[in-house]
Amino acid sequence: MKRPLDYNHELKTVGISNIISGMTGGYTGSYIFSQTIFSLRMGIRSRLMGYVVAAVSLISVIVPFNILAYIPNFFFGSLLMMIALDLMFEWLIDVREKVTSAEYFILLGTFVLLQILGVEFGIIGGCLLYVIMQKMGYDLGKEEQIIEDEKDLTMATYQTPIQTRP
Repeated sequence: MKRPLDYNHELKTVGISNIISGMTGGYTGSYIFSQTIFSLRMGIRSRLMGYVVAAVSLISVIVPFNILAYIPNFFFGSLLMMIALDLMFEWLIDVREKVTSAEYFILLGTFVLLQILGVEFGIIGGCLLYVIMQKMGYDLGKEEQIIEDEKDLTMATYQTPIQTRP
């Protein structure tokens, strides 16, 4: 992506929609960033995409037949694979230059634990790995990070609250 996602804005939007859905008797939902990432990577910067997705969703509920029956299953499989591979590359490879070696070790360790132990125990294992690394005195945050894009964070630099042993 050319610019980072505004996770806070995205999550607030989902929270508001869940409140409205709950108050009107609808189902609440969780959120993944795949639609936003897909739109941004295609170069779509307009709100029109959201309206198109909403209209297609409404039409798929209103029509009296199953629209998905006419779309080949391999299309959905290939789309999921594309999104998964792209996110894995971004979160496991591209992030290497943005974190310390200790943080990258925790990231890879958590990924491996997720694969071996499953989601719940993998996350717990990753948290334990973080605590162990912190107690051992590894640098788990850069002392100062320069932000290249001013929209990435509100401050140009930040200090990490984690202190390491001398």
